[in-house]
Amino acid sequence: FCFDEILGDFDIFLVAFAVVNVEIVITIGDYVKVQAQSGVGRNVKSKEILQGSPAFGYQDFNKSYVHFKNLPKTIHKLDTKDYL
Repeated sequence: FCFDEILGDFDIFLVAFAVVNVEIVITIGDYVKVQAQSGVGRNVKSKEILQGSPAFGYQDFNKSYVHFKNLPKTIHKLDTKDYL
């Protein structure tokens, strides 16, 4: 194929391709739910719900999200020593 047809007027300064033959086998169980844009890189048991990148348990993700969301406040408290 031709890059000019795909990219139109864009200039390409360097295009590098690497062809790697890697075989990865991941077993996905029955009734597994994976949230959008989650990166599954391990075997998944049946009836698991995964979220995140890398993907981990949905409930664990939600518990962690609370801490992620409050991280700026926590860092501010540590910086100003309001935690004492």
